[in-house]
Amino acid sequence: MRAAGVVVLFHFDGGAPNCVKGITVGGGPLDPTRTYRVATIDYLLLGGDGHTGFAKGTNVIYGDVEVDVVAAFITAHSPVSPKVEGRLASS
Repeated sequence: MRAAGVVVLFHFDGGAPNCVKGITVGGGPLDPTRTYRVATIDYLLLGGDGHTGFAKGTNVIYGDVEVDVVAAFITAHSPVSPKVEGRLASS
């Protein structure tokens, strides 16, 4: 999942259900009292792959169809050069 400005530190030992150890947003700690705006695809919003948390969101705004957005981006920025940006870190 793409998360601009977010870094998630996790530890996965093969059995722990809660493996997230820390999250930073914009270089600072995640604030549980703050409201964050999240962009996602409709598949996840509707619970795909077990992501039921997205359905709890409020103020849902639908935009362009994601396949069209991705195709337009690739067309405008070809050739694309994917890279690892350090948003996920394992301890």
